[in-house]
Amino acid sequence: MRRLALALSLALGCSAGPDTDSTATVIAADVQPGTTDTRGDTDDDTASPDDTLVDVTPSQDADPPADDVDVADPPDVGFIDGDDVSDIDDGVSPSDIADSETTSPLDDVAEDTFDDALEDSLDTPTDVGVAPDVDPATYSSCPGFVGVLNPGASVSGNTLDAKPNDADCLGKGGAYVGAASRDETWVLIAPPGVYTLTLTATFDSLLYARASCGGTCLGVSDVVGDGVTETLAVAVSPGEVAFVVVDGFGSASAAGTYTLEVSEVCQPECGGKACGPDGCGLTCGTCGDPAAGVAGYCHEGACVSFDDTCAPMAPVHCDQSVGPLTSTMPGATTAFSTYTCQQFSFESYFAGPELTYTFDSKADQVVTITGDGTYPLDVFVLEDQGAGCADGLGACQGGLGDVYTFEARAGRRYYVVWDSASPSTPVVDAFSFDLDCCKPVCAPGACGMPDGCGKTCSCADSEKCGAEGQCEPLGLGELCETPFVIPLAVLLPTSVTGDTTIGKDGRAIPKLTCGFYFAKGEGSNDHVYHFVPPETAVYTLAVEATHPTAVYVGTDCDAIAATCLAGGYGEAGAEVVVPLDAGVPVDIVVDGAEAGAAGPYTLHISAPCQPNCPTCGVEDGCGGICGCPPGELCNPEGQCGPLPEP
Repeated sequence: MRRLALALSLALGCSAGPDTDSTATVIAADVQPGTTDTRGDTDDDTASPDDTLVDVTPSQDADPPADDVDVADPPDVGFIDGDDVSDIDDGVSPSDIADSETTSPLDDVAEDTFDDALEDSLDTPTDVGVAPDVDPATYSSCPGFVGVLNPGASVSGNTLDAKPNDADCLGKGGAYVGAASRDETWVLIAPPGVYTLTLTATFDSLLYARASCGGTCLGVSDVVGDGVTETLAVAVSPGEVAFVVVDGFGSASAAGTYTLEVSEVCQPECGGKACGPDGCGLTCGTCGDPAAGVAGYCHEGACVSFDDTCAPMAPVHCDQSVGPLTSTMPGATTAFSTYTCQQFSFESYFAGPELTYTFDSKADQVVTITGDGTYPLDVFVLEDQGAGCADGLGACQGGLGDVYTFEARAGRRYYVVWDSASPSTPVVDAFSFDLDCCKPVCAPGACGMPDGCGKTCSCADSEKCGAEGQCEPLGLGELCETPFVIPLAVLLPTSVTGDTTIGKDGRAIPKLTCGFYFAKGEGSNDHVYHFVPPETAVYTLAVEATHPTAVYVGTDCDAIAATCLAGGYGEAGAEVVVPLDAGVPVDIVVDGAEAGAAGPYTLHISAPCQPNCPTCGVEDGCGGICGCPPGELCNPEGQCGPLPEP
């Protein structure tokens, strides 16, 4: 199951941490890592079989701290395993400082000058706060704890020998979201602000942070795949630390080596902003809760809401470019949460505001709407069918991305709607689109040849394209007004033949209608049969053909989708079993199951079949299954009974 990339974090407040006085904090002197040992030394710089951890020695060229600057004791940095402590890039353990021949940071302070301190201050931000003084006992006992992180740190680890101590703190739970995977925990001790954590692992990893050991979740990053990079922004409050967990996705096999990096501190810039990016990877606040049905959107740092009725903001014309746009600009609405022509029925467009433009076609022409590729955007075209900007049956086109081409008719109005179904990024900024028109070039009465606009010359609604490439009047079976008729006196079963190779695409069924998950009949010729059942019974309508075929039956040919009783389709022929009432006329449509599918066929109409149902849940002898009356349920003994009480 493919997991979408996510990096969810708690929103950080807009106010920065409290200003400090003129003191600065020296976290650690520059250090250089030693070689990896195999048993336990923490004070040498050589590799031998009895060493286990990575050692460091202070750098000889480290800049001394600024003169007359208060210095706080640095927190211990490194791995804790029993009594052993080893250090990493941005920290020095007490034992390393003691063994070093260089002076301690406290000694070096007196040797610095005011000019040196002033020069250093030009390269580092001021008033960023101080790191908290944390008792190691508060975090060293956390399951999976391996070391301390400071700003700018880069550490390496290996979870192969770790235990599955923690699970994804978003509460997904289960063996496939970290619960069964080995993990290691680091503690970030740093001044207040926002820090970006970057994890590169050799396995399919998870990266998350908590406010305490096993406590409140601060954020999660989960990008699918082995060896990918996880990135997570974490807000550290004054006096607090963050527990950073390197975990695997899946099972215990999701483990291995990794590198974890911590950025320098970033101070959010939220002055006067109620929402929107804070400049550090988090937000200054959120507006509304689309998941809870509360709409609210951020526009230029302020929370705004929109009308819930479609109100086009402006007209758009042929050969016009429109933009830059944002879906939260003045004129945006929240009129549509679903569309009848959307590609996936399970998607909801509720969270995304939409921008709507009107297009009035002055001629029969091919119109192409092209977005700039900004993700995630879908363009829908709604034809005005007398109800204005509304998504009625047959009015909706598009919904397959940000590029769509359609045939516009002279004198018709169309609504161009830009919307997003993304629940995580419903607001789309800085996008644009072009609307281009092409007028087909076709000789009078000609059809079937290229029209110069990427399509073929077609005929009027009352005509079809004949074998000689000329438009000709529609014949029997090609109009609802002139269908093929199955005589009432005909003896059943009966069969009729036909050929849709030459014909007209007159009818179609939209998706999720008439028993079809996907739309059927669009772009394929069809024939209509009028049939009056001689008795109330179950009938089987079967089409024998060699091309992809659809067959559907309804009570009104002109509204076949709305009155459809049943439908079926297949790659070579189709069949549908449907109960019909005596004397109630129905229209049977033989259609192609995909665009361009046409050819010879035979339609078979069975004799009336009376279902035989001694019990429920068994075949009825007419191609169906014996059921129960409304409000009853078939029990294991094959008897209908009342529904169980809730």
